[in-house]
Amino acid sequence: MFRDDTRGQSVQVGVIILFSFAIIAFTSYQAVIVPQQNQQVEFDHNQAVQRDIVDTRNTIVRAANAGENGASSIQLGENFPARIFALNAPSANGRFATTDRGDITVTNSDGNVCPGPDQTVRASYTPNYSYYNNAPTTKYENTFVFNEFDDGTERVETRARLLFGEDDASTTGVVNLVALFGDTQQSGTESISVDLYSGTTSSQTVTDPVVTLPTSAEAPTWAEALGYESVSDLESAPGVDGLSVASGEVTIDLAGDYDIVCTEVGMDSTPPSGLAAIAPIPGGGGGGGGGGGGGGNNPLPENAVAFDDANTNGQYDSDETTYEESDFDGNANTGPNGDFSGENIVLRKDISVSKIDMSAVSLTANDVSIDATNAGLNIGVDETLNLAGSTLTSASGKQTTLSGGSADISGATIDSGSGVKIEPSGEVDATGATITSAQGKQITLTGGPIDTSGATIESGSGVKVKSSQSVDVSDARITSARGNRYL
Repeated sequence: MFRDDTRGQSVQVGVIILFSFAIIAFTSYQAVIVPQQNQQVEFDHNQAVQRDIVDTRNTIVRAANAGENGASSIQLGENFPARIFALNAPSANGRFATTDRGDITVTNSDGNVCPGPDQTVRASYTPNYSYYNNAPTTKYENTFVFNEFDDGTERVETRARLLFGEDDASTTGVVNLVALFGDTQQSGTESISVDLYSGTTSSQTVTDPVVTLPTSAEAPTWAEALGYESVSDLESAPGVDGLSVASGEVTIDLAGDYDIVCTEVGMDSTPPSGLAAIAPIPGGGGGGGGGGGGGGNNPLPENAVAFDDANTNGQYDSDETTYEESDFDGNANTGPNGDFSGENIVLRKDISVSKIDMSAVSLTANDVSIDATNAGLNIGVDETLNLAGSTLTSASGKQTTLSGGSADISGATIDSGSGVKIEPSGEVDATGATITSAQGKQITLTGGPIDTSGATIESGSGVKVKSSQSVDVSDARITSARGNRYL
């Protein structure tokens, strides 16, 4: 009689147990880790594509501002990391598309507001994600960008460059209309290029105009895009009687005299009235439209990039001093070397110089690029610093410092080769801004009320926000290596 042979059973049981653990581990990895990692990929892509749309908006504004043809790129999607065993959902992708044309109307005008058709299109990026479920649709319309979420919430990413001078009854205001033309419908994951072509411009002065534009934004979003906290705040401006949104149109009822300026811009196509050198968009005013502007309706002389707005009317006048790019270079052997003490500087065009160490009474530089290639970037003004929509870059290892009475960096991109210090004595508007410092370097914001809502702030060290009044960090993405402080 033979006994049962059990000598291999313990090994078999062990193998089964190990295999079971492997199955459980793989299942957990597939069910938990993979979705988390892929969600982060989609989130990061969404942040990047929002910046792409803002860049596209800035290119549109520059085409209307300085007559510069330009191009921007939009990354429609992103591939997930390759995995040997785990399964991925389809790659993160999205759709960039324009709308049908909508009508531009201005009452009390001669009926021909724009050089060609009184119409404009809008554009949007709609994500198609598998994991990041709260991703917004990012929309461009009428010179500003905003995000629209599934619950109907809207968040402004850039100011509108539309209305100027409405807060000063003693001056003629400006309504700057950009008639965008084009038809694009593109989906996928690849990077696409969007070409923008500047067209012709027309203008007329109208008393008590009522401006109606196509929109998908709500009235409070419009008020914020125009630089006001609420619709009632906007309507309290001397030059504004009302703002309302209904049936896909925004109506802005204005009081007083306004220069109505309309410029055509073509997206991937020539504008209806053809290509032409155009004058920069008007500036002036205060609270609305980002509070300043590109410096008037008169073109600068050849080679000039900026001027001293001596009479503070927001426009270049022929008797005002102009400056070339080299005048901003702190390392230049001749010229002011960035010292514009006693002057109100309006910078219209991109500058790239060795070193920027600038001083002035005020600086208005909207939707331009300011690049210090070999040194730091230091801008100090006595009163107002308006850099809305601009891109500022300092050299590797060199700091970026901004100071003044108040600072508007809404929608701006600040990429520092070292740390970043933004330290005006008054209000700081950093809504929708992107601020990045180098590894090991801190980002510091100080001042009166500080608004970083919707901003992206990424520090290689820490982020310090210190306000004598209030700090708004709603919907902001703030990341740092050593933690954040809000004081």
